[in-house]
Amino acid sequence: MPATATPLGQLLARHTREGVLYEKLPQDRVRCFACGHRCLIPPGHDGVCRVRFNDAGTLRVPHGYVGALQLDPVEKKPFFHALPGAKALSFGMLGCDFHCGYCFTGDTVVVADEGPTTFSELFASCARRECRPDAELAFPDDRRVIAASGGLRRLRGVVRHRYRGELVTLRPLYLPPVRCTPDHRVYATTDPMLPPEPVRAKDLSPRHYLAIPRRVAAAAALSSLDVAALLRDHRVTYRVSWDLPPQQRELIASATARGESSRAIGSVIGKDPSYVRHVRSKIARGLGEATRTRGPIAEHGTVRFPGERGEGIPASLPVDADLAALLGYYCAEGCVVRSRKRPNRYVLNFSFSHQEVELAERVRALLKKCLGVEARLVLRETTLGVAAGKSSAALLFKALAGGRSSEKRVPLPIISAGPDQLRAFLDAYVAGDGHRYPTGKVAITTVSPALARGVAWLVLRIGCLPSLYTHPTAGRGTIQGRSVRQSPFQFAVVWYTDHAVVRRAIETADNYLVPLRGIEVEAYDGDVYNMEVEEEHTYLAGFFAASNCQNWLTSQALRDPKAVSPPEVMSPSEIVRLAHRHGARIVTSTYNEPLITSEWAVAVFKEAMPEGLVCSYVSNGNATPEVL
Repeated sequence: MPATATPLGQLLARHTREGVLYEKLPQDRVRCFACGHRCLIPPGHDGVCRVRFNDAGTLRVPHGYVGALQLDPVEKKPFFHALPGAKALSFGMLGCDFHCGYCFTGDTVVVADEGPTTFSELFASCARRECRPDAELAFPDDRRVIAASGGLRRLRGVVRHRYRGELVTLRPLYLPPVRCTPDHRVYATTDPMLPPEPVRAKDLSPRHYLAIPRRVAAAAALSSLDVAALLRDHRVTYRVSWDLPPQQRELIASATARGESSRAIGSVIGKDPSYVRHVRSKIARGLGEATRTRGPIAEHGTVRFPGERGEGIPASLPVDADLAALLGYYCAEGCVVRSRKRPNRYVLNFSFSHQEVELAERVRALLKKCLGVEARLVLRETTLGVAAGKSSAALLFKALAGGRSSEKRVPLPIISAGPDQLRAFLDAYVAGDGHRYPTGKVAITTVSPALARGVAWLVLRIGCLPSLYTHPTAGRGTIQGRSVRQSPFQFAVVWYTDHAVVRRAIETADNYLVPLRGIEVEAYDGDVYNMEVEEEHTYLAGFFAASNCQNWLTSQALRDPKAVSPPEVMSPSEIVRLAHRHGARIVTSTYNEPLITSEWAVAVFKEAMPEGLVCSYVSNGNATPEVL
């Protein structure tokens, strides 16, 4: 048993026997041949798979249990020309060699309950991580992702590991390229009359259509915003007025430490003893300094910051169409500016052209209606501005949607909002920084990739197929004769409100089928990512349906016992009886990497074949001559 065995590992160590695929070496070390890692294992340690371990010079390997058992059509294995339509009883154990190529690059967009994000961002957001020599595992706290059906499914975990080999770039129409390893399966079809099926990326061609679900779910919509909770992390530091100079406050503190009375201290500095007691109390509570730092103040149904003039903004804001529209205008034309002279003062700004007086007045009215904030019109040389010098309002918008243009994002309450709020947000965004064409085409632009992804997702939620384009810029531009720095990329989102407009994508009852316009293969050496999703075992990658990591259920229990159900003790003959009982003609060793449990697979196959069952073995290909 390995020296660092978990309680589950201790249990499984009893369900082992001596392996075949290894050689004995000096000093009781062993060399395992089960997979391409060819682990050199000292006594008392396990291999990279965590299930093959060195017990005093003998390699112990799994035997006599299953970590997963499932009855499926043989086509799901996937074998499409072996006993078509037959049932296969699949069994797996625990452990994984993390050599599979079923992964995407970290910049791949996936859609979670909080909206579109990238694989690398999702991994970084997970609450708990475990680092292994072979991979890094990330475990989220109650997160869900959109599956191929469009429904929300629980995310069990995200895996990141190093990969060196070929990478396939899929270039669909309308949406950015998706990069994945050749064996990753994405849902595709060459016949729009047939439902999409998982196809390896390396087997795709320009004849294929990729699938995007037409109806997508959202997390429970928020009816209102807790403003104090959104602003709680912001702190302001401000000066405190004292009648006593710092020297006398220090004198009171030192005299108090010596045990002197308030009367004695007061006689020295010429103050009443009751006042001295008041100062001593403040010093004892850490309030004796010239400055103080604190967060927002919630009182009388409002929230404000120390030193902020006038009443605060409402402590609770309904997430209605008016607030959604105001947020849409902010994402299009708003920003938050910090005062140089007063560092605790923030101004909420909106910028329009001189001709957009109606829009500017609309924003002023919404600020008054939603937040109770009086904003003023500011006529500048090139713009017509709306400015609200209310720090609490400015910081609220920054918390919801970001401050700088390149950091903007669709606010989380809008991501999960209902259709009325979605349309109000999009209409306001388009009015502020977009364009509507007579053909029903709608287009918006932004320099924020996160905002572009979020808007594209909202467009999909309202029942339209978005296009998302990335355009490089020159890096510098000229405005009113001044040379200004530009963001390196500009992002455009386009959609059509008129569904009669002919596009090359095909709408079926369940999916948008988007044609592939090209496929490229390149060499790659870097991190790749995958995840495990409950129930459907699918997710959206670049908005397209894809299969998830096939090994999570049977590979993670030794690393994270909470991730899976406990294994079940079972003999080869019991597996054979189950296959006959449920009408299976095939037994399949699969799920985790079966290479590392090959001795067990052989034991099952030796009993299955005389009983007339066909045996199959699904591996990721990290095999050795010995195991084959």
